[in-house]
This record gives sequence, C-alpha cells and structure tokens, in this order.
Amino acid sequence: MGKLYDLFEQFKKQNPKKEQVILLGDGFFARGFLHTINYNRYNIIQIYRDGFINPQDFLYCLQEQKPYSEKVIHLRDIITKFKSYKSLEKIKADIKTLDIHKNNVKINEEIYGFDYLVVGLGAQKSLKSWSDETNLLIKQKSKNIAMIGLGPVGLELTMILSKNNKIDVYDGLSKDNILSYVKPQTKDYLLNILKENIVSLNLEQFYNKEKNQHDQIILCVGSRPNLLTSNFKVNSNLQLLDNKNVYVGGDCASLSYIKTAQMAYQQGIYVAQKLNGDIDENDKFIFRPNGISLNLPDKKVIIESHPILPNALYPNWMIKLYSLFFV
Repeated sequence: MGKLYDLFEQFKKQNPKKEQVILLGDGFFARGFLHTINYNRYNIIQIYRDGFINPQDFLYCLQEQKPYSEKVIHLRDIITKFKSYKSLEKIKADIKTLDIHKNNVKINEEIYGFDYLVVGLGAQKSLKSWSDETNLLIKQKSKNIAMIGLGPVGLELTMILSKNNKIDVYDGLSKDNILSYVKPQTKDYLLNILKENIVSLNLEQFYNKEKNQHDQIILCVGSRPNLLTSNFKVNSNLQLLDNKNVYVGGDCASLSYIKTAQMAYQQGIYVAQKLNGDIDENDKFIFRPNGISLNLPDKKVIIESHPILPNALYPNWMIKLYSLFFV
C-alpha cells in the first residue's frame, strides 16, 4: 500500500493539475500570448468576438484593389495548433460580463471560472470593422475622402487611396510634428509623395462637418478602449491593480504605451513568459521597437529601423511574406 501511495504522489508531482487560463480576444496581444504560453502547464479557453485580422493583410489587398478575405494562412497559427493539442479551447461569442472579484467570465448564460484571466479585447472599433470599410472603399470608389489623423494607419490609407481618390487630410499637429514616427529624410520623402498625389494637408486644425463636404470620412485619430475594460487600472507588470491574477494588454490596457500591433504582440509574449515562469515575477514590461513598415502607392512598402532588413523601399509582397511567417 505504501509503495502504491508513493507512486501516486510521484505521478501527481510529475503530472500536476493544469491551471485554467481564460484568454479574451484574438488580436495581436492574443497572438503573442498563444505563440508563447506553455500548453503543458495550462488549459487555455480563448473567447473572442472576431477572428484574427492582420491590418497588413487588408492593406495589401487594398494596394492590389482586391477585397480582403479572411482566408489568410499564418504559419505560427499552424505551429500553435500542433503545440496545443487539447489544451486550447476556442469559443466565438460576445462577452457579456466580467467579474474580476469572483474570478469568472459570463458568456450568454454560461459562466467560466479561471485561475488566470488574460485580457486583450482591443479597442471599441474592431479590425473587422476596418476591413469591412476597406472593402467598401474598393467597391464604391469614393471620389472625395476626408482622412482624420496622419498616424501610421491614416498615412498608409491616404497614400494608397490617393491614387484613385481626392484626399483631404486633417490633423491637429503642425508640419514640424507630423510623421514623427519616421526618420527626417523618410518624412520628406513621404510628404513629397502626398504632394505628387495632390493630397491636401490641413494641419493644426480639426475637421468641421458643417463646413466640409466629403463622400466619406475616415477616422484615424486613435481608438476608444473596449467598454468592458475601460475602467481597468493596470500596473507596469500588466496586472490589474484589483486582482494580480488578471493580466491586461493591447489597446484595452490603461497605460501610456503607444497602441500598436507590435506593442500588443510583445505584451502578449511578456504575459505568457510571466505565467510560464520564464522571467522573474517582478520584471516589468519593456517595449523593444522592432522597426516600422508603411504601405505606399504602386504596391510598394517602406521598411525602416528593422533589426535585420536594411532601410529601403521594397515590393509589397515583402509584407505578405512577413504576415505569413511571423504573425
């Protein structure tokens, strides 16, 4: 009997009961998490409203003047499925309520408990909405578009759409302060493209619907946080202040980080590493910039400050290749 008990205890140590992680969302934050988490240690329930969409995929389609299709293969997803076996359950549904004090999530009438909750619900406006609007632009061929904001997405859309449409850009920043996310020489190059494509830059002013008439208005001035997480307060370890077993990242995190896909992806990796025990419990999240890519007219993309690729102008299939293999 004693030997049997010893064997059972040894089995329990070698095969500890898996803790349950509920992952909310299927954006870049969720992707980074799923590509890194130890599936031998955790059971993962992923609950999401819309399937993963990489903005580079539908911007590529926009360059090609083809409607975006969600049937895009991402190599890391295939690897994840191979790694996860039966440790990942995916549920497509709207999330009705979160109770961070009772450690449960309610979907419709079902309540799911968790040991850890990982939240990456993103912004109020989903990438699915962005892709639908992009497809509409291809079909309707709008003639007069107001682009509000000249951040990376606003710039890319302006660049591509200005080949076949008249674009009026409105941004509250001055000429000295716009496009601060690229090097000065790149900024001059991009401004020259806008000039060649007869894009009207209305800087240091805000759009007035009453004074301006446009066929379509595209808002690219940041994103509103998801309503379910808008009151969440997060520390520098991406943990909720009210519950240290809840991790929050991506667009819904209440932090001063820039809200980019690259940032969200690294945050997802960081949270998975924390749960895996790969990094110290007190190690804070540190963002490590990995370069920037911008889609341009004529099926080109400019890549800058990448750790491997030299700063240069590339054919747009380079982004397709990156999307296929890395995200």
